[in-house]
Amino acid sequence: MKNQKRGDVVVFKYPTTLLNSLIKRIIGLPGETISIDGSKVSIETKDGEKIDSDEPYVKNESSNNLKITTSETEYFVMGDNRSRKFRF
Repeated sequence: MKNQKRGDVVVFKYPTTLLNSLIKRIIGLPGETISIDGSKVSIETKDGEKIDSDEPYVKNESSNNLKITTSETEYFVMGDNRSRKFRF
C-alpha cells in the first residue's frame, strides 16, 4: 500500500484463506503507536504528536485494551464495527 493515509478505507484478502475480502479503515500508519482503551483510540505519530481518534460514524462499546507499535512496513486497520482487529 502506497500513499495511504489515516481514515482511508482499504479492501484486502483475508490473510489465512485468501477467499474472503475484508473492508477496514486505516487507523495507524507505519512507525506509529496505537493505544486502545475501551472504546477510545489514540495514536502517537513518529514525530511524537498525539492524536485522539474522532470517528463519529463508529458505534463502539468495546472493552478492549491494546497498545501496539507498527513497523516501518505495517499499517494498523480496524473495521467500523470494532469487535475484531487485524494487524498486517
